[in-house]
Amino acid sequence: MIGAVCGGMAAGILGAAAWAALAYFAGVESGIVAWGIGGIVGFGTALGSRGGSPATALIAVLITVVAICAGKYLAVYFTLNKFFDELPAGAEQDRAKLVQDAFLQSFGILDIIFFLLAIVTAWQIALNDPE
Repeated sequence: MIGAVCGGMAAGILGAAAWAALAYFAGVESGIVAWGIGGIVGFGTALGSRGGSPATALIAVLITVVAICAGKYLAVYFTLNKFFDELPAGAEQDRAKLVQDAFLQSFGILDIIFFLLAIVTAWQIALNDPE
C-alpha cells in the first residue's frame, strides 16, 4: 500500500502543480485538468501498488480529491494574486479571506462534472493492473 500512496501522491502533486502553472502562466483554468489529475493519480497508485485493487482505487480517489482541491486553490490564488497589489498595506488577512471566498465560489456545474469524472477515472484506472 505504501507504493500506491507514493505513486498516487507523486502524480497528484504533479497534477496540482501543472494546474497551478497553467493558471499562473497562461491565465487559464480548466476542469479538464481535474479529469487528467484523476487519470494520472489512478495510474500512479496502480503502478505503485503493482496491481489494482479496491483499496488502491480508494487511495486514488482520496488523493485525487486532495490534488484537485489543491490545484484549484492555487489556480484561484495565482489569478487573484495579480490584484493583490491594489490592496492596502497590512491587509494580509483580507487577502486570505478573498482567496478563501473566491475558492469556494469558483466551483460551477462544469467543475463538479469534471470533479466527478476525475473520481470515476481514478477509481477505474486504479482497479486495473497498469502493466
